[in-house]
Amino acid sequence: MLPVTGNGVVIDRLAPADAEVLSVSHSDPDNARFQGWPSPLSPADALAFIESMGEATFAVGTGIQLAIRESPGGPLVGDLYVARERAEAVELGITLVPGHQSRGLATAAVTAMTNALLAGLPITTVEAICDVDNTRSAALFERAGFRFRERTTASWTRRDGTVTDELRFVRDFPVPGAKGQRPT
Repeated sequence: MLPVTGNGVVIDRLAPADAEVLSVSHSDPDNARFQGWPSPLSPADALAFIESMGEATFAVGTGIQLAIRESPGGPLVGDLYVARERAEAVELGITLVPGHQSRGLATAAVTAMTNALLAGLPITTVEAICDVDNTRSAALFERAGFRFRERTTASWTRRDGTVTDELRFVRDFPVPGAKGQRPT
């Protein structure tokens, strides 16, 4: 399934050379604010994380962290996480490297990856969940064709210990504009 391309982005596996940029991105307070990963993230820990992704797949019960680039082999501009906890659905999350926001890269990456997942896996739904105060992510998922499904009450504990609500967005098969049956 990889690489996935679309509208100026390439989504592929993280590489050891991405460790420094991933460390900076995941240590950024604005990026880390709505995320559950350890922060700050040292370059050594980023490299260990990238190596742990090795040959990760889209199999049920797994998750895979992927790179977002503007060209094949180009520098890391963001990362996507795809978790497949159930056979029929995946959950998608995204982070952009500081300085790469507000350029349409997140919309392009989420749209391309969602289309690839719905077309390439035997799933019916791609889900995205965000903190109720993460208005930029909520708007992103709506731009990428997701629809708001629900607000879950007191479902997320932030880094500072406060409990908050989350918003759930979904996009279902079929892929918009697709003709015929899903590939087998």
